[in-house]
Amino acid sequence: MNKLLLMITILLFITACSSTTNEEPVSTVEQEVEKAAPTEEERDEFLSSNEYIREYEHTIEEDFDFNYLTIVMDDAFAEKEISEQYEYLVELYETYNEKFSELLPNDGRFLNALEVYYSDKEFPTYRINLKSFTIVAVNVGIDREVGEKASEELHIQLDKLEKEMVLSGKESGLTLKEKESNSKEALNTVLYSTAGDIIREGVNTILTSVPSNSSAKLETSKDSDTSIKGMNGYDWIGLTDNKKFHAISNALYNLDQNGYVIEESEFYFIEALNEFYTDTSTISTPVNEALVSVGLMSGTIYK
Repeated sequence: MNKLLLMITILLFITACSSTTNEEPVSTVEQEVEKAAPTEEERDEFLSSNEYIREYEHTIEEDFDFNYLTIVMDDAFAEKEISEQYEYLVELYETYNEKFSELLPNDGRFLNALEVYYSDKEFPTYRINLKSFTIVAVNVGIDREVGEKASEELHIQLDKLEKEMVLSGKESGLTLKEKESNSKEALNTVLYSTAGDIIREGVNTILTSVPSNSSAKLETSKDSDTSIKGMNGYDWIGLTDNKKFHAISNALYNLDQNGYVIEESEFYFIEALNEFYTDTSTISTPVNEALVSVGLMSGTIYK
């Protein structure tokens, strides 16, 4: 009997120790996960401690499911070669996404755009998206994948660009006044791969078919139910005029209900999106992001 009690006691002791041993790592893991979660203070410290960033501002357009970070760089950064600026900003964008993605509201958990300015300019100098890098003043784009390194040939091509023009604060060679007055023709697009090859250059061409890599299934219900949610440019160009009207009308109605001021009609935004998606370098951009860009840049959508 004493032996039985002793065995039971030992078994209970072992079980208790085992239970304690098993619980400790779970508790430790939970603490580590909780500790690893980034905070807005850490994010702001990351940006404010950057040696080249003079100012920064986060913007979240919840109604569009769109978020972007605007940064203003100092004169020391402007002294770098264009290829060095490219590498630095791509690394900054990807590091930001890696460290602070949990603070971002969109499903993809990445910055929709990083807009880079020098001083008080009308347009950003650079615009970095998940898979593209745009040099705004000269209308040069680089088509890239996440983590993809640029070749030496691309560096050579970038450093051939006139730095003064790159940093001019223009868009496609135009000032804001020239763009609004249509007094001067914009520069044509040049799109490079990270290998340094030219993917496309010259005037914009209109796409007339919907490729198989369309990101969303088009609505098969009645036209008035059409929504831009989940669509990209491939989907947009596949819509009928009537569906485009209802899609934008529904989007603008939702914005109006959420306190936004809309200064233009559906036809204004439809025309702008049609123009936006004539360029193969922007065709993969989600329609809600494109609509935000049109509204913000033209001042036709605001609170």
